[in-house]
Amino acid sequence: MDEIKQLLDERGRLITEAQAIMKKDAVSKEDEAKFHSLMDMSDALKIKAENVKRLRDTEKSQKDLGDIREERKIITAIDSHVNPFAIRATAEYAKHFYAAMRTPKDLWPTEVRAAMSTTPGADGGFLIPMEYQKNIEKKREEANVLRTIAQVITTRSTRNIPMELTRPSAFWAGENSVISESNATFAQKQIQAFKAANLQKLSTEFLQDEDSDFYSFLADANGRAFGILEETAFVAGTGTTQPLGLLAAGSGIGTVAAQAATALSVDDLFNIYYGVGPQFRARASFLMNDALAKAARMLKTVDGVFYLQPNLAGPGPDTLFGKPVYISPAMPSVMAKDAKTIVFGDFYEFIIADREGITQERLNEVFRTNGQIGFITEMRTDCLVRMPDAFKALLH
Repeated sequence: MDEIKQLLDERGRLITEAQAIMKKDAVSKEDEAKFHSLMDMSDALKIKAENVKRLRDTEKSQKDLGDIREERKIITAIDSHVNPFAIRATAEYAKHFYAAMRTPKDLWPTEVRAAMSTTPGADGGFLIPMEYQKNIEKKREEANVLRTIAQVITTRSTRNIPMELTRPSAFWAGENSVISESNATFAQKQIQAFKAANLQKLSTEFLQDEDSDFYSFLADANGRAFGILEETAFVAGTGTTQPLGLLAAGSGIGTVAAQAATALSVDDLFNIYYGVGPQFRARASFLMNDALAKAARMLKTVDGVFYLQPNLAGPGPDTLFGKPVYISPAMPSVMAKDAKTIVFGDFYEFIIADREGITQERLNEVFRTNGQIGFITEMRTDCLVRMPDAFKALLH
């Protein structure tokens, strides 16, 4: 039997057992403890199923990438006038880049020095090869759930995003009557490029080992670090030296008042759901911390049906009112006065803008006494809420 199906079947059995406990007329503390234990085990099985699927997808993508490499025409000479963003997609540039990162700059051979001269970063360092960047982006997305549901764009400079302030209206018009004019009005919001940086140290022995896959290690480490850093800012960033987050007052998102400062009720869930207009609810999702998802999971109808439904069909989010529930550690975990604990809305109206290209620089001397080499990796990104009406936050 397929491993994923086995995991999901076992998860379904645990959830059924947990639901039976909560349907009792009287639930003891022991019952409640067993309920949470069963649901924790079901969550662990869900994560394991998702990891198995992710591993299969990774193995497939690596095979596909290997096929592409075999078919790719090897470029033997690099034209210094070629777009540097295009150069970094070549196998030749990747070979020279990895050689440059293994070797101090004063020891670079002529061909490596020539290749690196075509892709200098704006703040130092060099543009990393495209395949290396894809590996960082994959790990970054795994660590940042907002990247899986938001609209992600790539820019090369500061960019203005149009914001619709008023919408046009249509009118019934009689024969030969004057048709009234009605135009939409727009404002502009500017996408910035806030810099995120990560410093990793590797031993000189590791780098000197020709068989060491040091850039895969750096891709994983940088991807996870950037993903965690970004998600925190995309949710609660201040807008000063970092993106302005969803929950920040300046994002423009409206709020729905919770029934209580330290608890979650069914009324809260209905109020935030219907607080978003029907034109946005069609593709809307919930975003909350694990602690809030746990509180929501305890809520059920008078017939004993849970509002938060587990996804038993395969890897993917659970649902609430038929809408996906995404979990973010960056969302508030404690229900307290003035906390915005849940966001519901159409996340396609939340834009993440990445500045094209990630750079990396080797530091030869800083950690030399420790037998280590430093690598600074830098990227730039920003986010904004394009349509504040598409979201509502639950305010305690």
